[in-house]
This record gives sequence, structure tokens and C-alpha cells, in this order.
Amino acid sequence: MLLIFRLCLLFIIEGFVLSLSFSDNGQGIEYFQVSTLHYDEDSMQTQKVMYEDTASGETLYQVNDQDNSPLFYYSNIRTGVCFDNECRPLDIAVYWNITGRYLGFALPEEEFLSKYDHEPFTPEEYERLHRLLADSLLPLGNVSFEELVPTTANQNVENTEVDGVSGATSQDVLDFVVEGAAYTTHKLWNIIYGSSQELVESLTEKKLSSDLITAILKSPDLGDKFWALNHFIRAKEITLALQLELLHCIDDENYSLAVTALAAVDSTMLSETMQIQLLEKFENSNYGLQLLILGKLKEAPELSQTFIASSSQQLQSLNGKVLDEMLALYKMHHLTDEEAIKKVAALLNDKNRFVSQKAYHFLTDIEVKDAAILTKIKDYVAN
Repeated sequence: MLLIFRLCLLFIIEGFVLSLSFSDNGQGIEYFQVSTLHYDEDSMQTQKVMYEDTASGETLYQVNDQDNSPLFYYSNIRTGVCFDNECRPLDIAVYWNITGRYLGFALPEEEFLSKYDHEPFTPEEYERLHRLLADSLLPLGNVSFEELVPTTANQNVENTEVDGVSGATSQDVLDFVVEGAAYTTHKLWNIIYGSSQELVESLTEKKLSSDLITAILKSPDLGDKFWALNHFIRAKEITLALQLELLHCIDDENYSLAVTALAAVDSTMLSETMQIQLLEKFENSNYGLQLLILGKLKEAPELSQTFIASSSQQLQSLNGKVLDEMLALYKMHHLTDEEAIKKVAALLNDKNRFVSQKAYHFLTDIEVKDAAILTKIKDYVAN
């Protein structure tokens, strides 16, 4: 069953500023990933809004810019790390990016994380915890802490190592936790990827605009780009800036991203300008992406004359399935442009039998009136 959140707006506080960096110089220990939105902390005025996530019992803070657009979210976690009737305090703030992605954690001044023997984390262990928390695919959500740290009754000495407040951690899960702090790792990971993450996404969705989606698409984080593309339909207006960012996602560097970006383009966006921009992408793309672009252009209400003129100039350089799909695109849009048809007819002279056959079948499937082209078709059949 889907979690239902009761969002209770409690108050707004002006002037909240947070440093997104690592520090242990009196400001507390902090580890952060790159944020989607870049902003100048010294010159901006921010707002802090508090929500209650009744599913988890945590309080979630949304930090906005001066335009009331979200920048990031965080929650202060103050609890005991308890198991087998032993407890250690946990006082930490965890942060989410506006897309729900884990952003980082921060400890209050003079606070530190410790292991089962109260030994403080080393810098390497903080870094490991940060890396683990950034991995949304860890299996910790499907593992109870009882399975993670066996009780004395179910411990197997050969398969456990000393760790956690219970004294041992299953060997199978040591790759997914900070050794000596299994419960801390488990608890923080489940907070980050639990109901609060869903709440973060739902809050950002309420604030989505063309400008915010454009900003998210500029993120250096690939996951942010996918998130924006999957929410593209929420853009109230397809601005030029948004269209350009969408096109930037269509290249050979990441095929999956290109597929997702093309899926976000609907027929209403396939104007003459967009068709030409997609043709430019086509010219510089690999075989697979070229096929996807041609498939998307089939959704256009009609092909512009500029697109037809430019694309027909490239016919001599196309072959195989790509040529087949370009001709299918022309046929689907009932090509009547005489110059483009002449370019197709020129393929009858191609030494590659596949190419000439494709040209022949295309020309015999449309109405050809040009006498010279009709003669070429007859000569092709005769030979």
C-alpha cells in the first residue's frame, strides 16, 4: 500500500544558510555530494519550511531560495542506536537533493560517530559511510537488523565478525556496512531511502516549473537528469532553454539518457525548428540513436520542407536499416517534394543492391510524375 503523508506546514524561518562541504574545523563533520542547484550562500536569502512525515515520525525541512523554489531538504536524526538492550546516541542531520537523491550528512559541532566499542570513526570510515549511503541499490532495505547483526543464540562463529552493539555482524553483509557500525549504517540508509525520500520528491513535484526542470537537467548528476526527464510532462511551457537542455541529453554518450529524452518529446514539440535540431543530432549520432530519432520524427504532424531538403541531401551516405527508416519516414508523410524524390531516384544507380532495391520499392509505392525518374525506374527494371 502506498504511504500516505500528512503534510503539516508549521512555520517559515528567514535567513537559513548551510555550507555544503566537508569540514571538521569547529563547524562539525560534514560529507556532501554535488547538489543539483548551484547557489551563492553569502548573497542569497533562504527560507526554511518544516513538514511532518507522519509515516516515519521524522520532521523534514525544506530549504528554499528567495523565489520560494526548493534547494534541498534535511532531517535532524536524534535517536539511540540500540540493540540487545545496549544503546549509543546518534545525533546527525541527513540531507536530500531536490530530486530525492541522497545529498549528504552533517554532525553538530564536537559530535562524532562511533563504533560498537565507542571508538570514533576514522576519516576513511566516514568516507565509506558516505559512499554506502549514496548507493540506493544496497540490499539493506530488505534486511532486518536482526539478520544483519545476529543475536547470541543464532551466531555462527565462522560466519560472523565482531561488530555492532550485539558483538557480531554477518559476513555476508560486511560489504554493505561500516564495520563496527552495522546498525548505524542500516538505520541511516533506511531513513534516507524510506518515506522521507518519497515526501521530498512529492514536495518538489508540487514546485516544478519549466525553469526548475531546466535547472535540474543541467545537473552534473546523471540520476538528476533522468528524474527531470521522467517529470518532463509537468513543464507548463516548453521554453527555448528547456528545449535546448532536452536536446543536450540526446547524444551518444549515454544511450539510456538519449532514449529517455526522446521519449519526453511529444508530437506538439516537433516543430520545424525541433525537426532541424533533431536532424543535426542525427548527423552526429551512431546507428542506434539515428534509428530512434527517425522513429520519433514519425510522430510529427508533418515534415517541414527544410527538414526534407536537408535530410534528402544525406541519402547517398545512408545505408542499411537507417536508409530503410528514412525512406519509411518519407513514405509515412507522403513525400511529394520533387527534389527529394530525385535524390531517392539517384539511389537506383547505387552499386549496393540493397540500397537500389529500397529506392526502387519506395518510388514504385508513391506517385511519380517526373518523366526522367520514370525512365530511370524502367531502366532499373530492365537491368
